[in-house]
Parts: sequence; structure tokens; C-alpha cells
Amino acid sequence: MTAVMMAFCALFHTAAQSPSAPQWQSIEQKRPAERPPLAAAEPKVDVSVRDGYIYITSTDEVDVSVFTILGQLVTSRRMQPGTMRLSLGTRGVYILKAGPVTRRLNI
Repeated sequence: MTAVMMAFCALFHTAAQSPSAPQWQSIEQKRPAERPPLAAAEPKVDVSVRDGYIYITSTDEVDVSVFTILGQLVTSRRMQPGTMRLSLGTRGVYILKAGPVTRRLNI
């Protein structure tokens, strides 16, 4: 291997294990609620911040996106019903959009 390839591999390996990379963890899974096919009810989403983690609880499947205060996408994911815990690794002010809910978060 050339020195350039070895340096690239070392950089890639370090970036893949970066502690500041967002980490999603499933806390609890729930089955989706049984509803009629044309139900207009929006999913209930609860967002809280504790101990440097973002906890997101939803009754239905929702798309979750986290942005910096400047509008840059940090992470996004389609979340199944239940509770997920997200660690961003960096303290700051973020905007979280989860289904119909948008929140400003201080971590």
C-alpha cells in the first residue's frame, strides 16, 4: 500500500469512529395503533432533553431531522413507533423536526 492510501484509510477509520457523530439508539418499540385507513389524526410526538441526550417518543412512524441553528442538517432518520435516544456528541442549540412537531433544543 502506498503512503497516500494508508493515510486515507487511517483518516477514514478515525472519521468512522468520531465521538461527535450522531448516534441513534432504540429505547422502546411499540406496535402502531390500529386505526381506520382514512384517519386524519396526526401522530403524537414527545421530545425531551436529559443528560445530553434527545429522547423522542412517537405513537406512529415519523421522519425525524435535526438541524444546527444555522439550518445545516445534522442527522435524519425514519423512526418507528416507540422511543429513540439520540446523542449528537456536541453541545449547542439545535432544531428538531419530528412529524408535525418542531422544537428548539439546548444541549
